[in-house]
Amino acid sequence: MPDFKETQHPRDDGGKFASVNSSGMRKITEQKEFKPVKLEEARIFALNGSPVSILSGKEFQKDGVRLTDKVTRYYKEKYNGEVDSVIGKIKLDEEGVKNDIAHGIGAKKAAAFMAVPEVINKGKLFDWQVNWKNRGYDTGVFIAPIEIDGERYIEEVVVEKRTKGQRLYVHEVEIERKLEDFIKTPTKEGHLPTSRLIIAEKIANGNKTHSQENIPQPQKEVKDEILKELLKLARDKERQAIQSPILDSETIRDSIKAVDDIFSKLAVREA
Repeated sequence: MPDFKETQHPRDDGGKFASVNSSGMRKITEQKEFKPVKLEEARIFALNGSPVSILSGKEFQKDGVRLTDKVTRYYKEKYNGEVDSVIGKIKLDEEGVKNDIAHGIGAKKAAAFMAVPEVINKGKLFDWQVNWKNRGYDTGVFIAPIEIDGERYIEEVVVEKRTKGQRLYVHEVEIERKLEDFIKTPTKEGHLPTSRLIIAEKIANGNKTHSQENIPQPQKEVKDEILKELLKLARDKERQAIQSPILDSETIRDSIKAVDDIFSKLAVREA
């Protein structure tokens, strides 16, 4: 009887045997119950794990072809429009790509579309919420480290589960040091978090996972104070731009970016 080598028989996150296809992607051999990993495990993997995908940063950049068409075609040709995960198959179709782009797009995020299948297949599921915001569908969040143009980034992929199946919903990518800075330097009153990742939000909320039911929400008075502070910061930036002796393009650009960053914090995970 030939020797059994554990390394030649990869397992899924639940310990069951899984196969690996020619592209190195894990293929789960059977549908099973799943459980998100603990937040600390996801954080350690994101900051210290090996990149699941290495990109040049030139992927899916502007070339006259619609980004939706390029990404959808790539997913169909290389992955047949779906990818295996610990929660089952995830569709990578045009609808999901459109939803993703509608949440905002930049050069790094466009390039990171290529890593989405790897993040889903090889990343850590750290968040699962049933009936997200009472909208009638479930959501999950995968996280993994990737590399873009020689630098480490962290990518999160949100998927949704509906009666007709599971599909890509949105992804986000951020340079690794922003999450590191966020963890090392707790957010102080009047200062916004340095990271926009969902895992940073969970860490800020006292390491509570999104899958917990009945998470206490901030009282209305607290929310109002936060909103007032954000609006004050926005007005200050706007006033600085208006009062500037030379209203140069750099001042305008910095002011607009600051205001955008402020209000983006009010729309975390909003569709």
